[in-house]
Amino acid sequence: MKKIVLFILIISCLSGAAFAQSSSVSGHQIVNLQMNNILEFTFTNTNSNKGGTVTIPFSTMRDYTQGVSTGEQELRIRTNKKFAIGVKTSASYFDYSGAAGTAATAMPVDSVLGVEVASNHTGGQVLPPFGSGRYVSLSSRNLDIVNNGSHGSDQRFSVKYKATPGLSHGTGTYTVDVIFTATQQ
Repeated sequence: MKKIVLFILIISCLSGAAFAQSSSVSGHQIVNLQMNNILEFTFTNTNSNKGGTVTIPFSTMRDYTQGVSTGEQELRIRTNKKFAIGVKTSASYFDYSGAAGTAATAMPVDSVLGVEVASNHTGGQVLPPFGSGRYVSLSSRNLDIVNNGSHGSDQRFSVKYKATPGLSHGTGTYTVDVIFTATQQ
């Protein structure tokens, strides 16, 4: 009899375990990432979109007639899309400031100031007429420098300026803003 009771008890436990239900449930929700285009353009020497002032001194006859080049000015682009870079000046002529009574003639930007691409680490192509060692005259008309730059957080390129003012302009300071524009493609 003990064997029968034990057998019935084992069968009861097994059948109860077979019909037991889980006590968990699940749910879900959708998560959307709302990604927008981003584009940041900075000069590495200032870590802002306004670069430091570039001063080009002229002190010899050769400086005036052969020109003076600057050191490299590095710019960084951070973007999530391909991009292009253009350059232009804020005006067709330099602004003049100098001593009163100094005879200053208007100095056109396009015949005095040039820019070259010194290095290109954007993943894009430097467009003609730009190229290493070749200075291209700047003007108030936009010139495309780089096309198809790659997306990324550290795309860099450097430029150098060269100014050849000649001997027709009075002493003083001549100023123009050079404007670089990065545009997503």
